[in-house]
This record gives sequence, structure tokens and C-alpha cells, in this order.
Amino acid sequence: FFSVFVAPAVCRLFSGTMTERRAPFDTEYTHCFCEENVWKLCAHLQGDQAGRPQGREVYALFVSSCQKEARVPGKWRSAVPMFNLRGRDSYVLWDYHVVCLVHTPGQGCVVHDFDTALPADPPPSLRDYLASSFLSRKVMEEHNLSVLDHAFLEQMTRDVYFKVIPADDYLTSFSSDRSHMDPTSTAFPSYACISNQKDATNLAAYINMADTSNGEVLAMDMLLRKFEP
Repeated sequence: FFSVFVAPAVCRLFSGTMTERRAPFDTEYTHCFCEENVWKLCAHLQGDQAGRPQGREVYALFVSSCQKEARVPGKWRSAVPMFNLRGRDSYVLWDYHVVCLVHTPGQGCVVHDFDTALPADPPPSLRDYLASSFLSRKVMEEHNLSVLDHAFLEQMTRDVYFKVIPADDYLTSFSSDRSHMDPTSTAFPSYACISNQKDATNLAAYINMADTSNGEVLAMDMLLRKFEP
């Protein structure tokens, strides 16, 4: 049996069996603020010059099915069904999710996700992460999905796209005043809002997959071909 939670306005989790969060690095984490958690991780990785392998590329990866600009903060239309997020007995319907991609020549591409129940050390390859987190043959074999569940999730998964943003661009351009969040529903980060000094918030533009001004938008198969040809 699967429990499912449709999350409005930000990355929120289901009410199922929870596992401990597996942070990929010792960077600050705030529940329900995936876009800021990944911003912090990008800053950590880009700032670690001594430990940076030659040719390593770091990206923020937004996952969404939104195809138009949101006129009201947090009112974008998007549904992203994902598995293996903080538990293995449920799937989650998020309106968006954000993870960090790290591509190293000769070593491939790995995914750092603060909210997954997949192993963090070593982190999963992009191919394994996608196969375990989205509706796939592997997921169907691991979980006893009903025909109704499968049809429901298959249609939504087709609408999901991925926006690839180089870490340096994300660090300088992203801005959020957290107005999409209800302060009574979850604790806010302890640090000041992330600001690019120009926009109060531009989170909706990153979630909108029709907006390609801030990143490269790819379907799942195209994402794999780009990083794991």
C-alpha cells in the first residue's frame, strides 16, 4: 500500500515511514527548502578549490512539470512523482524538487539529494538515481504498484522536465524571499534570505520549464544522453 501526499508550493514530504536524512556533505540543511539546500551545497563545492578534481562540473538540477509563469508566489501548476525520498513505503507528489549534479571526467555523473533514502556514500550515479526515483521498470519491480497507480504516475512522469543550471550561475543569479512558504507550516532557515541583489525572488522562473533563460531544459532521456552518453 502506498500513501501519497500532494505537496503545494514547495518540497514537502508524505506522512509515511521516515528515515534519517542523509546529507551528502556537512552543509546546512532546512526541511522543505531544497532550492536553498542545493544552493548551499553548490557554494561549498565551488569554494573547495583544493579538493576540486580537474574538470569537475557542478550543477543545480530543478525538476518540475510547470510550463508557464506563476503570477502568484507558490501558485505554479506542477506535479513531480518521486520514489525513495526519506522512506521506501510511499511515493511523493512534489510540485518541484532540486538536487545537485556533479560530473567528473572519467568518473561520470553523480547526484547529491538531501531528501532521498538512497545511499549517500557513495552517491548514486545519475542513471541509477533516475531509475530509482522516478517511475521505471526497476521501481515497478520493487513496489507492488496497482494498475491505477501506475497509469496515474506514468502520465505525470511524462510531463516532468529537468533544468540544468551551472553552479556558478545559480550562485550568482538565484534569489528567494521565501514568500512561497507559510512560516507557520515549517521552520525557516536560520540564515538570511539568499539574494542576487536585483530580484526579491525568482524561484518561479527556475521552476517554470518554459523559461530557458536561466538553464538548459531537458527531458529525462536527453538528460542521460548529456551526462551519461
